[in-house]
Amino acid sequence: MTGIILKFIAILVIMQLLVIIAVCWKNFKQIKKEALFIVLFSVLALLAQVVSTTLSWLKINNIWVLHVYTAGEFVLLYLFYYQVLHLGELKTRLNWPLLFLVAVFGFMVFSSIYIETINGFNPMSRTLECLILCGFSVFFYIKEIRAIAYFESYDPRREGLLLINTGILLLFSGQFFIYLMSNYMFYEMHNSQSRILWIFNGLLNLLFYSILIVGIWKLASPKKNFSGSY
Repeated sequence: MTGIILKFIAILVIMQLLVIIAVCWKNFKQIKKEALFIVLFSVLALLAQVVSTTLSWLKINNIWVLHVYTAGEFVLLYLFYYQVLHLGELKTRLNWPLLFLVAVFGFMVFSSIYIETINGFNPMSRTLECLILCGFSVFFYIKEIRAIAYFESYDPRREGLLLINTGILLLFSGQFFIYLMSNYMFYEMHNSQSRILWIFNGLLNLLFYSILIVGIWKLASPKKNFSGSY
């Protein structure tokens, strides 16, 4: 039964990603300034989900896809925050945010090759990614709270970015605990028990992509208001 639920969730996630990409494709000019890297992330997520689901149905090990996806996901979401938080505007001799990105990406590649087997889970890379992205998400909230005094009117684009940021925080704060104990789930827990946690992970993804759809819609169609004025 849990296997059927996981397959159903995988299909729903693919459908959500297709909706996201369709909205992005139709409204690319309106959203490319704030969410170019979210668009690229959605394309990567769709490709990874299709490959992973296909391999799963063929009963072929698909965990290697997680290693590739983790590195790509981290780079694209990091660059999203690099853009919206204006980290490139820091007045330093070296671009430390980009150097940090290169260092973490290098660690993920090194870890997948030499530390964590490519056919096993990558808890070190995933938990590190979750911590960094959750940190960026919280910093984004702090920045927005400090800017409240300067808000003159309702801004759907700002709300769109807040929604995207909220989705990222919900997803990666939940996945932090899942991937922290992923090797234990894989080797120690009964298969049915571990699948329940993967169902929870799938539901987190459904929630994340649902929020992402609304956030991108806000960016693409600022005159269409879902929630009214603040």
